Amino acid sequence: MPANIPLYEIPEVRKGDTERGFKIFQLKGKQQEWLYTFPRETHIPHRHPFYEICFFIQGSGDSEMDFRKSVIQSPGLHFIGPGRVHRIEGSPESLGYVIAFTREFFCREEEERRLLDDVPFFRASAEKPAIILSEEDFIYFRSIMGNMIKDYLETNSLKESLLRAWLKIMLIRSADIYRQQTETPDTEEVRARFIVEKFQLLLEKHYLTDHQVSEYASRLAITPDHLNRLTRQTLGKKASQMILDRIILEAKRLLLFSDLNAKEIAYQLQFTDPSYFGRIFRKKTGHSPSSFRASMQEKYQP
Repeated sequence: MPANIPLYEIPEVRKGDTERGFKIFQLKGKQQEWLYTFPRETHIPHRHPFYEICFFIQGSGDSEMDFRKSVIQSPGLHFIGPGRVHRIEGSPESLGYVIAFTREFFCREEEERRLLDDVPFFRASAEKPAIILSEEDFIYFRSIMGNMIKDYLETNSLKESLLRAWLKIMLIRSADIYRQQTETPDTEEVRARFIVEKFQLLLEKHYLTDHQVSEYASRLAITPDHLNRLTRQTLGKKASQMILDRIILEAKRLLLFSDLNAKEIAYQLQFTDPSYFGRIFRKKTGHSPSSFRASMQEKYQP
């Protein structure tokens, strides 16, 4: 078991590439001469600082992201945001593509920055960061993918602009399908979900320093009670639970993928009393930090 979780950068595999921060790979399956498979071990837990879209055309498999397991279905799209601890493994008959891109590559205008922040499936809070494609949607995305690959393999002055345009279309359409598959049309519920999504974005940015519901409610210009009601209505848990869950998730990551001891992890997560951190961790997981580390290392031992 590695002492630290592997961090994969975007590999440079094609000679003559001019764009930076954008690559297209094949899923591990049938090899085609004009694209490479992703040259890293993806079946072991890892993370990366870039965004990733896996387009499964056929086949199946399984994935695990931040200790949540899910089944891969085809045809469909699977989304992985920066920093997410995950593993993904397709079946031998799987076919498809992996799009890897950095924020710097995509976000040249404020509109792109807002889009990347607003799409729900890249967030750490996304329960199932994937969409299943209907036959009509599959044809639509297959066409986008074909055009994107064509432009990716060519060399001209418009290449990066074209790739960003195709990627933007893919993200906008994916977000629309994702919301259709996860939301109800009730207007009040949609408004509540919008506020909760803003809270989730804030939580991802400030969970290390802001541990109180009141701090997030203030940023959203609502009361703490109102925020708790909205999160309970939308996600089935209070905002205070979500804050604690995010902190515990980070603690799990550090216990499994770093050499820090429980006391050091407590301080890194802004707990001034390590013993209090230990009690909270046991209450949420049923394990002490040391027993959790031992059980997880045994589980992931090659």
